[in-house]
Amino acid sequence: MILKELLVILCITFVPSYALIACDYNYDENNLYTCRMLIFNPSGGPVASIMGNHLINMTNNDVVQVISAGTTANIPAIICNSFQNLEKVEFVNLGIITLSNNPFLNCNNLAVLNLSNNSITTLYPHLFMNTHMEELYLDYNSLAEVTSDVLVDLNYLKRLSFRGNDQTTITGSAFEHLINLEFLDLSECNLTDLSPGLFDNGLSQLKVLNLADNLLTDIPANTFDDLTALEILALDINEISTLNGDSFKLPGLRALFLDSNKLENLPDNVFGHLQNLEILYLSDNNCSNLPSNIFNPLSSSLTTLGMHSSHIENIKPEWFQSLPNLTILLLEENEIREIPDRTFDSTNLKLLSLYGNQLNELSSRSFGSVKDLSHLDVRNNQMIGIDHHLMNRTTDMKVAMFSDNLCADFDTLSYDLEPDTYMGQLKDCFDNYDRTPFVLETNNSESYEWYNIRPNDRWRDIEFNITARESAHIGLTDSITNQDLLIEIRIGALGNTVFQIIDRGQEKISMPLPNFLHPTEMRTFKIHVALSFITFFRNNEEFPFFGYFITDYFPINFFGMRTQIPPAGSVESAFWSVRRIQT
Repeated sequence: MILKELLVILCITFVPSYALIACDYNYDENNLYTCRMLIFNPSGGPVASIMGNHLINMTNNDVVQVISAGTTANIPAIICNSFQNLEKVEFVNLGIITLSNNPFLNCNNLAVLNLSNNSITTLYPHLFMNTHMEELYLDYNSLAEVTSDVLVDLNYLKRLSFRGNDQTTITGSAFEHLINLEFLDLSECNLTDLSPGLFDNGLSQLKVLNLADNLLTDIPANTFDDLTALEILALDINEISTLNGDSFKLPGLRALFLDSNKLENLPDNVFGHLQNLEILYLSDNNCSNLPSNIFNPLSSSLTTLGMHSSHIENIKPEWFQSLPNLTILLLEENEIREIPDRTFDSTNLKLLSLYGNQLNELSSRSFGSVKDLSHLDVRNNQMIGIDHHLMNRTTDMKVAMFSDNLCADFDTLSYDLEPDTYMGQLKDCFDNYDRTPFVLETNNSESYEWYNIRPNDRWRDIEFNITARESAHIGLTDSITNQDLLIEIRIGALGNTVFQIIDRGQEKISMPLPNFLHPTEMRTFKIHVALSFITFFRNNEEFPFFGYFITDYFPINFFGMRTQIPPAGSVESAFWSVRRIQT
């Protein structure tokens, strides 16, 4: 009978005071002789022996690792008394409540101890004496306090994690004896502030500090000054609203995570002491008012910048013009409508994400001399035009994502294909950009300037801002090669007096709309298409002024614009600004 089945029977059969420990001995994937332990000791009573048969020629002295399952209120002393050469122990999710009576006293070679996901409330002084522990994990327990006399014997410790102890108080001198500590995780601990002196002295070797997912509201000046070896600092998912020029005097820091805080108005010198910073995340803050020169101190080092979900409407080109080593830029889910000329010219961008913004076009002028772009994500924008010069010169493109745009709806995750394969899919975008659809001029013509609407998009709004004297026409059709399926909306017909709907060559509606168009002022006209029903809005009015039902429904996949020749034969032009509104 296997040990797990034995444990189940014992759990059902014996009274709660009964205690059992059994080992299944074997080698793990790293060739460590291991006891896979099943423990049943819910009352925490003494255990007389450990059941199980060793492999041939192996003894308790050969066991270097214990991995446990089951339930116990404590760690029986018999474990370290029996396996005195243990190097690695995992007591995870066993329901441990107490660590009294120094259970590790005879584990002098213990290097890695994982006590995560238990219910430990108290750590006693000198709990870890006589060990040579290098890694200690106490994640997701119920620790009330961490003091220096608990950790005083851990001079060899390199990694320490208290993640998820959400009722813990950490005294100011708790870590003063951890002279070799390199990694410290205090995330998810509900910390509202950092005790004075918490990181003073003792932590001169610390390289990684994780304070994420707490309740910190500010970082007092000089808090981290003594962490001279620190390379990674995580402060994301806190409540931090203010920082100053003395918050981060960390010349060796390589990565700083400040995303998901409440930052809004940062001083221009906040990163002034971070001359070696390579990775910076400011996402999910309000970055709309960042000073133009805020990233200047990072000019020689910064390679990755995250600013997604940061309420950015207007990009400041100066943010990026001092970052020649910037290769990864994440600007997803902002409200960016345009990218000014030469915004990325001074960078070395290889990955750019603009997912979920309000961009109408991509221009090569925004990118300047950038030519090594390999990953581009512009999904879920309002893209009508893309400059073909931009795509032609980015010869290293590997991943390109264009779905949920007006002129393109495809993604490719292996973009290193033959150019004809993917450039053909962007033809509508290239054509639209070349025709400058955003400040489009139409003259007297019988033909329309056509633009693609994404197929299968059942709900859509298209807004037209028009400057014209009269006779501005909008066409809606299934296919630009089949003019039998065509609905015309004529605005300002008959000398700028009426609004007409022509459905497949037949006039269906003619109603007064006097002087709607103006020769020098933009007038707004919006259509909303919902399957076979079209509603019409004017000048940003909340409610439509008219609705039309397509009796013989056909899918509307293209819209077009033209200026019809007036009856008198005079030359007329119309200027259009067009955008698709996501609904």
